[in-house]
Amino acid sequence: MLRKLAEGLAITHNVSMFTDADAHLYVSHYTTAEVFLTHILPTMKIRMSSFAQVNDPRESRGWLCGLSVPDKLMDREWDIVALSTRFTDYMKKNAKLLCLTRDDPEFELNPANHLYGRSYAHPSMWDRYASNHSGVCLMFDWDKLGTAVLTSADGRGETYRIAVSYDDIPPGEHAAYHLNASEIVEHGEETVFRDHQLSHHGTLYFRKSRDWASEFEYRWVVLDTQDTDIFVDISDCLAGVVFGDAFAPHAIPMVANVLAEKQIHLAQIKYRNGHPVVLPTIVS
Repeated sequence: MLRKLAEGLAITHNVSMFTDADAHLYVSHYTTAEVFLTHILPTMKIRMSSFAQVNDPRESRGWLCGLSVPDKLMDREWDIVALSTRFTDYMKKNAKLLCLTRDDPEFELNPANHLYGRSYAHPSMWDRYASNHSGVCLMFDWDKLGTAVLTSADGRGETYRIAVSYDDIPPGEHAAYHLNASEIVEHGEETVFRDHQLSHHGTLYFRKSRDWASEFEYRWVVLDTQDTDIFVDISDCLAGVVFGDAFAPHAIPMVANVLAEKQIHLAQIKYRNGHPVVLPTIVS
């Protein structure tokens, strides 16, 4: 279909990557035009955000800890609310993450429209994360991005790359929000928090409510030991840029010019009777 659309058109970048054959080869990141044009495109770097900036209330709101207190420590005053606040601050400030979308793991070719299930063709994500379809979706080579994250985060802390799982009340979840008073007294809060973070990173950072399941999220998380941001060099792993349906037309030639010497595919998502269609980028 794409080849027919492109016949007779002078296109700057081909869209050969947008075929059924490339399913599961890329992960995508939606962002606004402002962030892309002002920060990402000039530097070819993408920022790993603080965990405090995520949007699922399960993750973004404060966490309340349970606390096991043995009899010998019952005479001490334990302020659970204050402890929970410190726990929440530590777990979120000491984690940087990069959120992406993968293709539906059960993707199968839909004869009516082969884009359903692809990471770059979610109308709800274009609306939520790309300023009502006016932003872009960046497509990354999966393995090369992993290498870039490891290189950029070298020495900053343990790094994990895991697909997000979705469950409203998963069994055993309480353990991720439960502490032991004896361990705190013996080792100190920060040591206990750090050990707890390492032991329960799966529940704390890679689990969301089922309401978000259609995003098929995939994350890189660095359990960071520093306060400064982590910027990942995407020069070698950015494979494609998909412009939103409402992306400013006058900005497309500028983007094409900046990326002209790189093997990066440019395309634009459009909607035909509400169904997503990928069109080649035309630069006049």
